[in-house]
Amino acid sequence: MPAQGDDTTGKDRQGRGPTGAGLDPRERILRATAELIAELGWTRVTTRKVAERAGVNNALVHYYFGTKRALLVQAATDALMNEIGGPMDALMSHGDLGSGVAEAIAWLEGTGPSHTSSRIVVEMMAQAVHDPALRETSRAMLQEFRQVFRARAIERGLPPAEAGGLATVVAALLDGLYLHVLLDPDLDLSAAAAALRPLFPEEDR
Repeated sequence: MPAQGDDTTGKDRQGRGPTGAGLDPRERILRATAELIAELGWTRVTTRKVAERAGVNNALVHYYFGTKRALLVQAATDALMNEIGGPMDALMSHGDLGSGVAEAIAWLEGTGPSHTSSRIVVEMMAQAVHDPALRETSRAMLQEFRQVFRARAIERGLPPAEAGGLATVVAALLDGLYLHVLLDPDLDLSAAAAALRPLFPEEDR
């Protein structure tokens, strides 16, 4: 049961209603945290700012998540899962790997500096360099992406070792393109998609 003092009608300092009005308090807290990570950066988020943005009592933030770090990790993990889901769906929705990768790159073009989840993921990756537990969380999700791609490559006839190597290369390339498009939202990635075609077997062309 939520702690006493849950103010679901509170407003932030700009006079706006709480983030995620209509959601349950826990979801509002997570959404507010994600927004603040994107706006302020990982280290400048405080539970008081989260509570204010979500329209809840500060004690309720600690009730649900315990520590600020646990809250930040949960919000960032949710964002990373959402971001990985886009390229994974693109890869799974096409009959051949080349088209799937091209579609994943097209999905990346929809991201940019104004994309909240994108900025959260960058903040999370930077923080993970210094935080072993957070690094392990990020590592597990990236491994999942590579495993999905490897399985598709094996289905398309690649030997397991080659499929695993291709999965690593493509994941790294997508990560790099992801960062480039965040820094340069006007970047045209269609040429990059075309340049990757030689990586794939003849039957996928």
